[in-house]
Amino acid sequence: MSKKIYVGKISPKTTDGQLAKHFSQIGRVISATISKGINPEKHTGHGYVVMSSDMETEQAIKKLNNLELDGSRLKVIEANYFDQDRAPNYYYKRHR
Repeated sequence: MSKKIYVGKISPKTTDGQLAKHFSQIGRVISATISKGINPEKHTGHGYVVMSSDMETEQAIKKLNNLELDGSRLKVIEANYFDQDRAPNYYYKRHR
């Protein structure tokens, strides 16, 4: 499975579909989700994208970071361990 990409500074106007379309310039998008807040009609301004390969993930980070979508410059970086759904085992062993 490819690594997740964290996308920050997403415009309130942007939808999951628009985010997926933006990243599909680079390659095949497996999923694109904008995190929802307490009010399901508004989102939190950040989300996650999964590309079909690690190479496409790296290209998306390099090429789409700081590009504009719906009037907002996106922050595009690799998601941290805990957002990857595969955190290191030592964390779980120490904190159980």
